[in-house]
Amino acid sequence: MHLGLRKPIRAKVEKVDKIVGATICLHNWLRFEDFYYNEYVSPGIVDSEAADGSINERRWRSIDIENSALHNLRNCSSNSHSRTSAKFRQEYYNFFNNEGVVPWQFVQIYK
Repeated sequence: MHLGLRKPIRAKVEKVDKIVGATICLHNWLRFEDFYYNEYVSPGIVDSEAADGSINERRWRSIDIENSALHNLRNCSSNSHSRTSAKFRQEYYNFFNNEGVVPWQFVQIYK
């Protein structure tokens, strides 16, 4: 399996947004086009969801990411959330705990 982004992207935030967006679009297109062939993503590599909402964990979870770009950020002023972010978070919280609730969500959270 190939993990393309193994180090941080060194660019301005606006450029990183475009790179990530384009990468996601390409990924989604490849997944759609490869649905019956399973060459882009092999069976058993990504999680799947059962009818009851439970998650079947797959092989991607065992990949060693020690030397990749995926690492925890330390607390600093540049990665603390803004008031706008806090507002959106609260709106999502309110939605998913009221009219947006799905029957299996709490099973997933507390299992």
